[in-house]
Amino acid sequence: MPKVGKWGEVDGGKSEWEDLPEGAGVRAILMPVQQSKTGESYRLLKVITCPAEGEQLGRFQNDRAVEVAQDVPDVILPEREPPPAPKATQGELF
Repeated sequence: MPKVGKWGEVDGGKSEWEDLPEGAGVRAILMPVQQSKTGESYRLLKVITCPAEGEQLGRFQNDRAVEVAQDVPDVILPEREPPPAPKATQGELF
């Protein structure tokens, strides 16, 4: 995920943030398109983590942190297709 300036964690209503260096990105895997139970399309972004280090251990609730990469190239994601029009439903008969 290119051009990420910060990453953070929200736990129990408390948010903590960490600045990232210029040109950094977060390593992640963009999963294939899936269909929800209602028929809507979506994609999951699975963020790759590594063990938290130094002050991250005391500041973040989790013992994991995002994996940061330097000089990540720009990525162009494909355009999303518009959602299908809702199906007409039959009204009440009585």
